[in-house]
Amino acid sequence: MSLVERTTPAFASTPSHHDAADAAPPAADTATRCVAVRGEVEVVLPMRHADPRRLRLAYELQGAVDAPVVLVAGGVSADRHLVSCATFPARGWADAVAGAGTALDPARMRLLAFDHVGADGRLDAPIDAADQADASALLLDALGIARLHAFVGYSYGAMVGLQFAVRHGGRLACLVAVSGAHRAYPAGQQRLSESTELHRLDPASVRVPTTVVAVDGDQLVPLSDAVDLVEAIGGPARLRVLRSPHGHDAFLKGGQRIDAILRSALGAPASGQGEVSPPCRLASSTAPGAVRR
Repeated sequence: MSLVERTTPAFASTPSHHDAADAAPPAADTATRCVAVRGEVEVVLPMRHADPRRLRLAYELQGAVDAPVVLVAGGVSADRHLVSCATFPARGWADAVAGAGTALDPARMRLLAFDHVGADGRLDAPIDAADQADASALLLDALGIARLHAFVGYSYGAMVGLQFAVRHGGRLACLVAVSGAHRAYPAGQQRLSESTELHRLDPASVRVPTTVVAVDGDQLVPLSDAVDLVEAIGGPARLRVLRSPHGHDAFLKGGQRIDAILRSALGAPASGQGEVSPPCRLASSTAPGAVRR
């Protein structure tokens, strides 16, 4: 397939809702007092390497109804089901880093996720992280969500989050990019999707407050790439470094260290200590491009 660069046309969608095949009516989770729903949204997605495509975005949204919304995106194999709950009890891919008592607690935040566009193999065109970011924005439009409290992205999801910050920064209070950077993985490390190979952006165009989380020893996203990203970001930025034997997949293992980093980035209180603080406010000493560990 050719990868001809195109000028992205203006959005021309008129989103409409469709119940997913496995959709369930909203139900309160007695453990977290959250409401969990699934659905599908039909959109027309302008694409950078092909003509616009009409498709459906499958999403899951769970959390306290009036809580700030956090969009969480994972690796290329991640889907819309983040964490188990009473309505959808199956194990979620983010169970190690989200759920009751964590920084991403559905009792305090509404957690939104969707299946990556093209993950089902039905899309007949190349798609990159910028397309996924635009799909995210269309999903927010359809759900009536004007602005996100945060975008938390892991691995490929961090690439999508960075693109969202560039393309839709006005709808985002802050970004947390975990194990992902502004350029494709190093040569020889791509047993992964074509979409990661197409990823590249200018860090200076990222102007929202950003926390970059890197893993020392990550063979896919070297620490040096994370440093380069943070030093070049156009807005307030800081770098947090995890040391883990699990390398790139350290974020999937959870633990107190990653949870503490997320709490700091999201303005979340310690477990049991009240409500969420003002959205993603970084310390005033964090100047644009400053590296903090």
